[in-house]
Amino acid sequence: TTDTTQHSVQLTRSMDYYNPNAALGISNAQVTLNWDNNSLELIENDTIPGKYQTPATFFGIPNTIYRLSIENVDIDGDGTTETYEAESKLNPINPIDSIGIKSYPERDRIAIRLWAQDSISKDFYMIRGLKNGVLMTDSLREWGVTDDAFFNGNSTNGIDVVRLDQTRDDEKLVPGDLIELEVASITEEYYKFISECIIATDFQTPLFSTTPGNVRSNFNNECLCHV
Repeated sequence: TTDTTQHSVQLTRSMDYYNPNAALGISNAQVTLNWDNNSLELIENDTIPGKYQTPATFFGIPNTIYRLSIENVDIDGDGTTETYEAESKLNPINPIDSIGIKSYPERDRIAIRLWAQDSISKDFYMIRGLKNGVLMTDSLREWGVTDDAFFNGNSTNGIDVVRLDQTRDDEKLVPGDLIELEVASITEEYYKFISECIIATDFQTPLFSTTPGNVRSNFNNECLCHV
């Protein structure tokens, strides 16, 4: 993100899906971020094993390719350390013109609508809504991800991007609430990653569903990625 904040990488071991305990963090790894001619080693948190962080003054630069390298870890316990790598481009964002709301009382829904000018390139977006500074779409399944197939190079013209269930206390709106919209420009790979996560965690029927599999990520060496 272009936000100035302490960015984090959480490095953990996989564990049984039904295990109620938190995944075990992996300490003493060397976690490095590289971009252009710059290199930054992330420092492990003193109290959270496996959580590696940038300085609080760090921020991403649009149109920059960032490469993440994780070294000095022996995941399979064979006495030989492995290296895991991934890279991704931080895309620039098209500015938002305005937002608004539309009520659908017959469905107990209120939608947040977006007006913005899309570029002529193929773009992918992630959209989340906040109420009074609190993220309402606070789980991955509620994140909105989309491509620009329906408005490529044009205005979004007030498209519904977040739908709020008015039967839920955390999404119900009352006069005086402050509504914010967070729009991120993401890569196609991240768009596919989020989409596959949503599909993989959706309701599965015993007779007609396919066999579940690991969601693809941009890491090498069969490293699994989570958000």
